[in-house]
Amino acid sequence: MERRTVSRATAAAPGQTGHHPLLDSAVKDSGCTGYNYKEAPTVCAEGTGNSHGGSHQMLHDKLEKRMRDHVENNRSSSMSYESYRNHAIMIFYETFPESRCDRKCLRAQLDAHYKCPKDLKAVSGKGGGDSGNF
Repeated sequence: MERRTVSRATAAAPGQTGHHPLLDSAVKDSGCTGYNYKEAPTVCAEGTGNSHGGSHQMLHDKLEKRMRDHVENNRSSSMSYESYRNHAIMIFYETFPESRCDRKCLRAQLDAHYKCPKDLKAVSGKGGGDSGNF
């Protein structure tokens, strides 16, 4: 996982975009101390957006299923930072099973950036913005 400035127009490599494992739409209203979208940890994913194919769409599709299940099973449209982070890490490994990234390292990188005292929105980011609200 890299910490770098990512924009939708400038990809890490041709055909790739930066994917934020913890979505802006989930954290932006959660009182996360020091949170900055442009400085948040990202992973490089194939595809030019969250619903345009490739591994970027796969990450969002898997997150959508997990968030929908959470909302249906818990009757809550929010979840703790730790729970959202753990879902994001599991989705990373499901999408990139060949990855040799250490789980503790991924967790530490996310925890170093996100200081979220409030629950996060259980959103998937499908379609951009706050889309994926259930």
